[in-house]
Amino acid sequence: MAAEMKATREALWQEELAALLARLKRGPADVEQERKSAFWKTALAAAMKDRTTATNRWLGEAINMGVRHEVSRQVGRWKRNPDARLSKQLA
Repeated sequence: MAAEMKATREALWQEELAALLARLKRGPADVEQERKSAFWKTALAAAMKDRTTATNRWLGEAINMGVRHEVSRQVGRWKRNPDARLSKQLA
Protein backbone atom coordinates (compact mmCIF):
# COMPACT_ATOMS: atom_id res chain seq x y z
CA MET A 1 0.00 0.00 0.00
CA ALA A 2 2.72 2.50 0.96
CA ALA A 3 4.70 1.67 -2.17
CA GLU A 4 1.61 2.24 -4.32
CA MET A 5 0.98 5.61 -2.68
CA LYS A 6 4.59 6.64 -3.23
CA ALA A 7 4.41 5.61 -6.89
CA THR A 8 1.16 7.54 -7.37
CA ARG A 9 2.59 10.62 -5.67
CA GLU A 10 5.74 10.53 -7.77
CA ALA A 11 3.73 10.06 -10.97
CA LEU A 12 1.75 13.20 -10.13
CA TRP A 13 4.96 15.10 -9.43
CA GLN A 14 6.37 13.93 -12.76
CA GLU A 15 3.25 15.13 -14.61
CA GLU A 16 3.49 18.57 -13.01
CA LEU A 17 7.21 18.72 -13.72
CA ALA A 18 6.61 17.91 -17.40
CA ALA A 19 3.95 20.62 -17.65
CA LEU A 20 6.22 23.23 -16.05
CA LEU A 21 9.16 22.23 -18.24
CA ALA A 22 6.93 22.71 -21.29
CA ARG A 23 6.01 26.22 -20.10
CA LEU A 24 9.72 27.01 -19.88
CA LYS A 25 10.31 25.40 -23.30
CA ARG A 26 12.83 23.05 -21.69
CA GLY A 27 13.25 19.32 -21.86
CA PRO A 28 15.21 16.41 -20.40
CA ALA A 29 18.36 17.37 -22.30
CA ASP A 30 18.30 20.83 -20.69
CA VAL A 31 17.85 19.26 -17.26
CA GLU A 32 20.93 17.08 -17.77
CA GLN A 33 23.17 19.60 -19.53
CA GLU A 34 22.62 22.82 -17.60
CA ARG A 35 24.41 23.52 -14.35
CA LYS A 36 22.77 22.39 -11.12
CA SER A 37 22.22 25.96 -9.93
CA ALA A 38 20.72 27.28 -13.19
CA PHE A 39 18.25 30.01 -12.31
CA TRP A 40 15.43 28.39 -14.30
CA LYS A 41 15.94 25.13 -12.38
CA THR A 42 15.66 27.01 -9.10
CA ALA A 43 12.45 28.67 -10.31
CA LEU A 44 11.14 25.28 -11.40
CA ALA A 45 11.91 23.69 -8.03
CA ALA A 46 10.21 26.59 -6.21
CA ALA A 47 7.11 26.23 -8.39
CA MET A 48 7.03 22.48 -7.78
CA LYS A 49 7.27 23.00 -4.02
CA ASP A 50 4.44 25.56 -4.17
CA ARG A 51 2.16 23.28 -6.21
CA THR A 52 3.02 19.79 -5.00
CA THR A 53 4.36 17.87 -2.04
CA ALA A 54 7.54 16.98 -3.96
CA THR A 55 10.48 16.45 -1.66
CA ASN A 56 13.83 18.18 -2.00
CA ARG A 57 15.44 14.78 -2.56
CA TRP A 58 13.06 13.97 -5.43
CA LEU A 59 13.51 17.42 -6.99
CA GLY A 60 17.28 17.17 -6.72
CA GLU A 61 17.21 13.93 -8.68
CA ALA A 62 14.43 14.83 -11.13
CA ILE A 63 15.89 18.15 -12.24
CA ASN A 64 19.54 17.40 -11.56
CA MET A 65 20.03 19.97 -8.81
CA GLY A 66 22.13 17.85 -6.51
CA VAL A 67 21.54 16.93 -2.89
CA ARG A 68 18.40 17.86 -0.99
CA HIS A 69 19.94 20.58 1.17
CA GLU A 70 21.18 22.33 -1.98
CA VAL A 71 17.66 22.29 -3.42
CA SER A 72 16.38 23.81 -0.18
CA ARG A 73 19.07 26.50 -0.21
CA GLN A 74 18.46 27.41 -3.85
CA VAL A 75 14.67 27.56 -3.42
CA GLY A 76 15.09 29.79 -0.35
CA ARG A 77 17.29 32.12 -2.39
CA TRP A 78 14.69 32.20 -5.16
CA LYS A 79 11.85 33.01 -2.74
CA ARG A 80 13.83 35.97 -1.39
CA ASN A 81 14.50 37.34 -4.87
CA PRO A 82 12.26 35.83 -7.57
CA ASP A 83 12.64 36.68 -11.24
CA ALA A 84 9.40 38.24 -12.51
CA ARG A 85 9.74 36.84 -16.04
CA LEU A 86 10.27 33.26 -14.87
CA SER A 87 7.50 33.59 -12.30
CA LYS A 88 5.10 34.67 -15.04
CA GLN A 89 6.11 31.75 -17.27
CA LEU A 90 5.48 29.29 -14.46
CA ALA A 91 2.20 30.85 -13.29
